[in-house]
Amino acid sequence: MQRHITKLLTVGRTVFVNDKYSIVMILDPQKYFTFEGDRDFLQIIQKIAAEAFGVPTSRKSLKGIYDHVVNVNILLVAFNSDTIMGFSSFKLFPNVKTIILHGMAIDPTFHGSGLAKQLIAPVLSDESFSYIACTTQSPIVYHIMRSIGLNTFPRIDDTTTPAEISSVEKVLISKKGYQFTPINYETLVLEKYYIRCLYPQIPESKDQALNGFFKRSLSIENGLSLNAFLIITQIR
Repeated sequence: MQRHITKLLTVGRTVFVNDKYSIVMILDPQKYFTFEGDRDFLQIIQKIAAEAFGVPTSRKSLKGIYDHVVNVNILLVAFNSDTIMGFSSFKLFPNVKTIILHGMAIDPTFHGSGLAKQLIAPVLSDESFSYIACTTQSPIVYHIMRSIGLNTFPRIDDTTTPAEISSVEKVLISKKGYQFTPINYETLVLEKYYIRCLYPQIPESKDQALNGFFKRSLSIENGLSLNAFLIITQIR
């Protein structure tokens, strides 16, 4: 077993096991990981993230990976045998009962396996949180977020965003360390949120109505955009 997997099992606790993979949860990972001391682990995640988004490794800086893996409240890592399959990380905003999905990447070999939902499910059991949120350009991510909760905003049927959701948005935006560019509070579109598109081509889901909603709302042209959604899902 590789050293980094042994460490994950030592500092975390196993929250999911089946015959294909295990998932370990680490609380406050900054207590256990350092940039230099865990560089090999970060490089594995860097490679997975680059392949997951279909971009060169150079597009996923190691410091950016460190931020998404270590500077968070909760880290989940999936692995089978001695192979890391993917990760998810979360920041917590208890004042608005919201969990932020801060980062997620899964080895493309395991796309479509249901692993993404399993990398979110363990954090949803905390009844002190009512919402989970993330930023994305991908209708596939929207589909996943919609599948794990009661209601997901923005709605693709043009339903007005409720006032309580708008109030959650405003608190998230004002929080240090989670600043956003200009946002349309009705559409939840973050304008020019990214310096460049996250993907070489923004992926599509199997839901054509959802794909069309993303293309219109994010002004996707030739598969590219700098805009993003702030997606908020009510989980209870």
